[in-house]
Amino acid sequence: MSLGELEGLLTLLIPLRGFNNGVEESNYVVVGFPFDDTSSFRPGSRLAPLKIREMSVYIDPIGTATGVDIDEVKIHDLGDVLTIPGNVTKSLERLAKVTERIAEEEKKPLILGGEHTLTYAALSKIVERNEDIALIYLDAHTDLYDEYPPGQRISHATVLRRILEQIHGLEVLIIGARSSSSEELSFAERNNIIIVTPYSSLNDVYSILKDTIKNRQVYLSLDIDVLDPSIVPGVGNPEPGGYSYRELLHILSWIFNLSKAVIGFDLVELNPLIDPSGLSSIVASRLVFDLISMDFMKSSQGQVKLISRLL
Repeated sequence: MSLGELEGLLTLLIPLRGFNNGVEESNYVVVGFPFDDTSSFRPGSRLAPLKIREMSVYIDPIGTATGVDIDEVKIHDLGDVLTIPGNVTKSLERLAKVTERIAEEEKKPLILGGEHTLTYAALSKIVERNEDIALIYLDAHTDLYDEYPPGQRISHATVLRRILEQIHGLEVLIIGARSSSSEELSFAERNNIIIVTPYSSLNDVYSILKDTIKNRQVYLSLDIDVLDPSIVPGVGNPEPGGYSYRELLHILSWIFNLSKAVIGFDLVELNPLIDPSGLSSIVASRLVFDLISMDFMKSSQGQVKLISRLL
């Protein structure tokens, strides 16, 4: 990948876990999108890409969920997209250009938000190069407003609706939602969108995932507020009743195993400004490692198997 083609679009202060693998030899490319201009309650997610990187150096390399040594995985950190404060459209265009270059080089993007709006830009370019994709959308909210706040058509609360308008026929499954509105639920019903809450049994979640994915390629979008706020309090719009970390890992393992391939993922909505203990940022960093480790395990071993004992 010629980074010269992206000159003026990226900046890098701290690479994830200090990784310095060359982009050509890497399977995964990390890029940050430090943007939260449409935040409607508590802004601060623009600081998350940097905080996730900071915390990543303090986490042990082998996660007990997979046993994969993250330091053995080839990862390249491109840095952060240079966003333009106050200009949602131009900032998203810059992310789309970066994502397009990553996809052209047949690398797997992992995008660190920032607010959930970024999925609109990232997915548009990935879909152009891949057919028959399912979008698995893990979020405490449905993000299907037409305008939020009134007059704002592109925001963290409208992003999934904009995606569906842009990508016709996209198969979408929302998992973990526990907050919505009559407007959003009416839209979901008209468009045959299944919304699974954390109050469904995990067996039901597996069955619905199986029926939705059908060995398709998957783009995975993960709003960290899908976890319970007792685990991750540092989010802009917390909702009680979320998943435990262990439950989330089971769901993620099923997504990887049921899909033909996960072709890209994003992790969004961590807010370091309201995370004084650093707990949420540590969880987010571990989640980044677990996402990459699961994908690496699926690619190298054919399936993701959560391990019950290390030795």
